[in-house]
Amino acid sequence: MRAKVVIHLEDICDEELYRLLQAVRDAEQDYFSEKMVSIRVEAPELPAVRADQVLTRIRPPFSLRLTVAREEKGEVNAQAPIQNQVL
Repeated sequence: MRAKVVIHLEDICDEELYRLLQAVRDAEQDYFSEKMVSIRVEAPELPAVRADQVLTRIRPPFSLRLTVAREEKGEVNAQAPIQNQVL
């Protein structure tokens, strides 16, 4: 089975975004260590540098490259495939 989960939050700061992503990472480690989980974060008001800072704080680190890309509308999309190895 394939599943897609979307979480939408208003008025979230960098630290809260980090905590949410870290919680997802922790759950992935505890319950889905044999599965490939990926996350896509769209934070239009978060500059690329700060998005990168949020993603690189997550532990254990991601095994695959973290990508932060800007779209034409000025949105920042940070994608981080999650696995269990060190970056």
